[in-house]
Amino acid sequence: MSFDVTDEKAWFKSKQEAYVLGVPKLLNGKLTVGWVALFDRNGNQIGKIVQDMSVEDMENALQALAASKA
Repeated sequence: MSFDVTDEKAWFKSKQEAYVLGVPKLLNGKLTVGWVALFDRNGNQIGKIVQDMSVEDMENALQALAASKA
């Protein structure tokens, strides 16, 4: 799933989609382009990957997701 936040109309639609998916807090606050939110099976955000992270930090985030028991 991707969210378009390029203008107000797209932002509003994306907020609605996030609400339907059960992650309304995902689009709160300051946003940047080039990031991926990581969720456990229960829809809890447990991490994220952003474009300026090191490869090691990205691997650690993905390992944390894989180790998630929820």
